[in-house]
Amino acid sequence: MFPARLLRSSSRLIPLTAPARLTTPFSSVSSRFTPRTTTFKPQQQLTSTPRTYSTMADHGNVIPIKTEAEFNEKVKNSTGLVVVDCYATWCGPCRAIAPRVAQLSVEHSAAKFYQIDVDELSNVAADLGIRAMPTFILYKNGERLAGADVVGANANALEQAVKTNIA
Repeated sequence: MFPARLLRSSSRLIPLTAPARLTTPFSSVSSRFTPRTTTFKPQQQLTSTPRTYSTMADHGNVIPIKTEAEFNEKVKNSTGLVVVDCYATWCGPCRAIAPRVAQLSVEHSAAKFYQIDVDELSNVAADLGIRAMPTFILYKNGERLAGADVVGANANALEQAVKTNIA
């Protein structure tokens, strides 16, 4: 690796057992190449309350609809205000707004809240014209309310739509 004459001309040989001196621009460290143990402190919690993640099991008074016949029976043949939550299990905004929808279903018990999975009921979703999730569709006495759809995870707009149409 090194030319023989360079090795021979070296007047000072460093024994292999001598401690190595490692210097950096910022510090000087002497070591025998022994492993050092590093302890890690746990990160400080940034919020006072731990963040909770919603599961689709937190329904409140929201009733899942599983078939097209059930949709027709419960939504199109209903009386009063009906809110249909069109969601997907893989949809992050749908999971984010789910606790607020459950809370609204409890606060406004005069309205009926249903949810349909657009992947399971793709025919119903296509008939309703669902293009984004979540989409909330409001019905009153079996008729879809024009201009009352709420597209996206906008809890304030959903609450306002429910309050406006519940009477």
